[in-house]
Amino acid sequence: MAAHGSLVDFVAADETAAQLLRRTCVDPFFSGVPFVDRHVPLRPGSVVEIAGPPGSGKTELLLQMAVSCILPKTFNGISFGGQEGVAVFMDLDGRFDAMRLVQVLDRRLAVALGTHQQGSDAVPTSLHEYCLAKFHLIRCHSSYDFLAALKVLPRVLSRLEAYGKAKILLVDNIAAFYWLDRAHHSVACKAQHSIGTESKGASLDPVVPLTMQRVQSSVADGLKMISSQFQLIVVMSKCVNVTVQQPDNCNQNQIPRWTYRDMLIPQLEKLLTHRLVVVPCTQLEDTKEDTPTPKDRVTGSDFAAQWQVPPSDWTAKFTVTDGALECDILRRTDHPRKRPQ
Repeated sequence: MAAHGSLVDFVAADETAAQLLRRTCVDPFFSGVPFVDRHVPLRPGSVVEIAGPPGSGKTELLLQMAVSCILPKTFNGISFGGQEGVAVFMDLDGRFDAMRLVQVLDRRLAVALGTHQQGSDAVPTSLHEYCLAKFHLIRCHSSYDFLAALKVLPRVLSRLEAYGKAKILLVDNIAAFYWLDRAHHSVACKAQHSIGTESKGASLDPVVPLTMQRVQSSVADGLKMISSQFQLIVVMSKCVNVTVQQPDNCNQNQIPRWTYRDMLIPQLEKLLTHRLVVVPCTQLEDTKEDTPTPKDRVTGSDFAAQWQVPPSDWTAKFTVTDGALECDILRRTDHPRKRPQ
């Protein structure tokens, strides 16, 4: 009878068709970043990597997505176009700027209210509090902190359900502790034990070295579990050196290849469903001064973005301004063709 019961449990359905449709048929997440929403709608379970060199706008893109998440859909009959969800921001790089978050939020609220010409003073304080209550910040200063935060994150997300459903997890920057961990060949997960003991009969608990490989493997397992259990969108930035390879003179119609050397282990790479590479426009040799731009363009920092997973045949150029992100150019080109053998 026991064997029969175990077989019945084995073939039992994990969920009904109604539960499956309710879990999978959900509205896409609109990030508020034009070239992200245009490429492919993000849905629960998506894992996005934004890779680029320092100063390429990675943190800014994460902040824009966080604001889109915490904005309400409607408030007092006014449409704000937000996702009305909880956003969790894990700051590993120490670059999170609370004033920039408020600045972006003020701009989005003021535009929706039609008060952007009057300043942010016209935005109700209650609306600020309503949005910021849905934003949760976690600061990590080492791999220990990061792994501990991932361990307790399920309980944190459960408590945050009082403010709404958690919809996005933002990690900035996933490779922040790479060189620190690499410098230490093994980071002990307990206090260091001496190599020898005074008594040969003394028994000590074995110390499992928390090497760089173990750290990244544990991070991959934690992100996969959280994304699956809570149906979150995970967006993580990664600081890398990007090389822009211009096409040959005979293939000027081809898109330049952006390449970089990945430092993370395959377990993290297998999690990715999307990869976006961003670089400053100064790194693109084909950037010209006579490139047409909108007349109402605000002076700011110019960057370029290119999708690699899934591959895309266009390069977006965007500008970061006070409280806004403007997509200036969307240049469509052809994929590089394989050279004949």
